[in-house]
Parts: sequence; C-alpha cells; structure tokens
Amino acid sequence: MEPKQARPRKNEEHEVVLGPIAEAGRTVTKIGGFVVFVRGGVPGDRVRIRLHRARRNHGEAHVVELLEPSTDRVPERCEHFGVCGGCSFQNLGYEAQLEGKRRLVADALARIGGLEGVETAPCVPSPDLWEYRNKMEFSFARRRWLLPAELEAGVDGERGAAVGLHVPRVFDKVIEVGTCHLQSKAMSEMLALTREIAAASDLPAYDTRDRKGFWRFLVLRRGRNTGKMMANLVTAWSEPKLATVWAKSMIERFPEVTTLINGIAPRPASAVILDEIHLLHGEGTITERLGDLEFEISPSSFFQPNTAAAEKLYELVADEAGDLEGKIVFDLYCGTGAIALYLARRAGKVVGLELVESAIENARKNALRNRIAGPAFTAGDVRGTLANAARRHGRPDVVILDPPRAGNHPKLVRELVELAPAKIVHVSCNPATLARDLAAFADGGYTIGTAHPIDLFPHTPHTETVVGLDHSGQ
Repeated sequence: MEPKQARPRKNEEHEVVLGPIAEAGRTVTKIGGFVVFVRGGVPGDRVRIRLHRARRNHGEAHVVELLEPSTDRVPERCEHFGVCGGCSFQNLGYEAQLEGKRRLVADALARIGGLEGVETAPCVPSPDLWEYRNKMEFSFARRRWLLPAELEAGVDGERGAAVGLHVPRVFDKVIEVGTCHLQSKAMSEMLALTREIAAASDLPAYDTRDRKGFWRFLVLRRGRNTGKMMANLVTAWSEPKLATVWAKSMIERFPEVTTLINGIAPRPASAVILDEIHLLHGEGTITERLGDLEFEISPSSFFQPNTAAAEKLYELVADEAGDLEGKIVFDLYCGTGAIALYLARRAGKVVGLELVESAIENARKNALRNRIAGPAFTAGDVRGTLANAARRHGRPDVVILDPPRAGNHPKLVRELVELAPAKIVHVSCNPATLARDLAAFADGGYTIGTAHPIDLFPHTPHTETVVGLDHSGQ
C-alpha cells in the first residue's frame, strides 16, 4: 500500500495541469487528490503554481510560470488584462469559455444540489463578444494602482484624482483604464474626457479611508438598440460651475449624448446611492428596446447589462413558461418589469412583485409606454407580498423566479411549494445558490427540467441559467 501523500503547504510550488473553470475567475486542479483553486491560467495550461493559502479541504494558488500553453489559449486583447480582473478569461477561446460555463453549472447541480440526473444544455452564446456592456461604472480614487512598467519608471501613484476600475480585493485604489473593450469606443472617450476635467480641477477625489473628497463615480449607460446615451457624474456635493464645464465639454465632444446628470452622493457608501439628481442636459432618462418593447432607464434603474444577450434570455424564459393563454403569471423580483412585460401579451394576467419602489414605478411607466394594459406591479418584500398577491389576483399557474445572487430565502421556497404553481421558471446568476434552491424545490414535489446556461458576460466566469420546474402533482 502506497503511503498517503502529504497535504500541500503554503508557499510550496507544484507543477500541474489546470482543470476546468471555477468561480471567481479561477481554474481548479488537484495535487495528489487535494483540490486547489488557481488564479492566472486557463484550462489545459501546464504551469508552475505557488500556494498562498492551504486550508483543510482545499488550497488557493497563483501561476508563477507558464510551462506549456493550453490549445484553447488565445491572445488577450486588453492592456490591463491580469490586473483589472474584469475579464479573467479573456485569454481563453470563446468555445472553451462556453463549455467551461456549462460544466460550472452542471458541477454545481450535481455537487451542491445532488441533482445528478438533471441535464445541462450547451451554454447559449452572447451575440456580442466585445463592447456588449450597456452600463459601466467607474470609481474615483486619490491613489492609483501602478502597472509594473509605471513602477519602473517612477510614476507617482498618489498624485491627483484617478478614475477607473478597482483592482480585485483592493478598495482604495483604481486602475486608470484607457480603452475598455467591454464598452463602446465613445464610452471610453467619455471616461478619458472626465478624467481630464477632474485632473485639472483643484478638488480631490473621494477617499474611502477618510470619507472625504469631491469626485466619486462616473456611470455611463448606452441604449444598444436606440443609440441613446447617458452620463452620470457622481460627486459628494454640488459644484454647479464645474458641473456646467463638464456638461458643455461632453456635449461639444459627444453630440450623440442624450442625457447628462450630476448625481449627489454624500453618504459613505461604496455603491452609487444618490441623494439628489441635478439634470444638466436632456430628459434625465434614456430608452432601450428589447424585441418589440421599449424601456425607460433612469439613473438608478436596473437593466440587464448585455442587451443582445438579454433578448436571448427572455426568449428562453418564454420557451420554458410554455403556453400562457388565459393563465396567471407571477414575476417575483420583477425589477423594472422586463420579463413580466415580455410575457404579458401572451398571458391572461401578469403580476410583478419587487422590493425596490423606484423599480416598480419604472415597471408601471414601461407598461404604459408599451400600451400594455393589465399588469399589476406591487412594491414590497417578495416574501411579505406573495400571499396577499395570490389572494387578490388568484393562485398563479406560472411563477417566474429571478432572485438576487444570494438566491431564495428558505421561507419563500416553502411558500411557493405550498402555493404549488404548476410551473416555475427559475432564472439565476449564481450556480451554487441555484443548485441549493432547486434541491429544495425537488424535495417539495417539483420535477427539475433541463438547465440552460446563457452567457451574458463573455470573458468572465459569470453565467446566467434558466431552468423550468413542473409540479409533479399537476
């Protein structure tokens, strides 16, 4: 009998071949049966890795040397690749990305949910692989993350207001992104112009350590199918003259911009939370089309960030929902009503439930904009409003379930099981919580259909999944 191999230790180096995509932009491999999650490579690479963490059940490591590249490896496009963290699989061929995401979903269903018999279909590709994001959010910081070449050149990273994207796991520094290939060329140029104006001012960037400073965020939004563009310059307080300079410069350089906003965010939050909105140009909103529907997008509205892929997503949801003629459909976590309105014309009645009141206001406006009569949108916690909605509108025949990344609360799952709609269409952005929730629904009498991954975020490890559930007793 061979002696048991010792568990790898921190700072040890090992030569391995990297396995499939794992969550958080990593790949997974094994050292003598010990699972290790690795940053910095693609599936099929033969590499030397160094462990920087060794837990009881798994280790974490990074690549220190590429020994033999994978046949699926491709040249990266972005100059910030490997530092920014936004597109951790930009150097992996797209077909391999899709297969990796399919395996990620299948593995979660089997390993976490115990659902080995559930089929996982091929991942639906995004129609756009580059410049697909209709929204980008950039942060200001007093400290800039310096690239290796800048360090060698002695560049000062502490000087001036920097604006860009956060380095992963670093809260107080940003990379000054030049061209980001996930957004349009015009959006990259708007970022550059805003950077110039901020750098020329005598006002400091906001700093998360002392919670002081003026410049906070730049949020850019684009209607892929309408050509409408919004720029929201978020500052800690109002400086009308400076805001006017920024707005005039943007209009002169980018006549296609339709709305300019100065959002005021004095509270010490790492997210964009606006206390005031000062309209500088345009109507304050933009519109976007999905299929034959048009949606109004306000500065704080949620909208799927990949428009073309969102159309594919909603088609999948409609296919899984099936024939809706004369049926009552509940859309839980309905947001601004995109899925509810997509299904409304083919259903008997549609009811949307959502916690965020401003989103419900947008949903109602979108129903009027598209001349769709009948949808009932209610603001409130989904768990607290579901039972009342069923009493008021009737027990749903079909439920569309699109929860946040944390998944469904166990009480909501139990409530749905008791309500027993004949069909549930579950949409999820997190394979792990999806697997957990599907297992709970299976225990409650539902048959789990085929899982359909869809790629809303090319070159990242993220995937959306659509699954149809049928009640066994109906």
